[in-house]
Amino acid sequence: MKNTLVYKFGGTSLGNPSSILAVTKIIGATKGKTVIVVSAMGGTTDKLLSAAKDAAKGRLEAAQIASVEFKNRHMDAIKGLIKNPIRAEFLKNFILESTEEFKSICSSLLVLKEHTPRILDVTVARGEKSHSKDCRGGFK
Repeated sequence: MKNTLVYKFGGTSLGNPSSILAVTKIIGATKGKTVIVVSAMGGTTDKLLSAAKDAAKGRLEAAQIASVEFKNRHMDAIKGLIKNPIRAEFLKNFILESTEEFKSICSSLLVLKEHTPRILDVTVARGEKSHSKDCRGGFK
């Protein structure tokens, strides 16, 4: 990967459609091979972890609220970034699937009444995977 530029953008710098668009200008000004690494949207990781821990403690309502917020935030990003209707539909379906996976994880935690590092890793991955797809659409 000789002469490859690597950019890593944290959640705060990609917290909403306008900040993602600002990042696209930075990336658009680069020449040559570029690798872009993104985190989950600002605050998402903490909310997902908190919701998973709440579910393990029997507080499923908090997890349900977090899943709605997760879904809505990503749907808003798609609406603000993606102009191609086919790509937008693909991303919306991905976000819905990811939200359902998160709900299933939380339901499992409710039954198990415990969380492990592996379960928390899978939970947090919802944020990074979803946001990387949102951003990819914005970077195109």
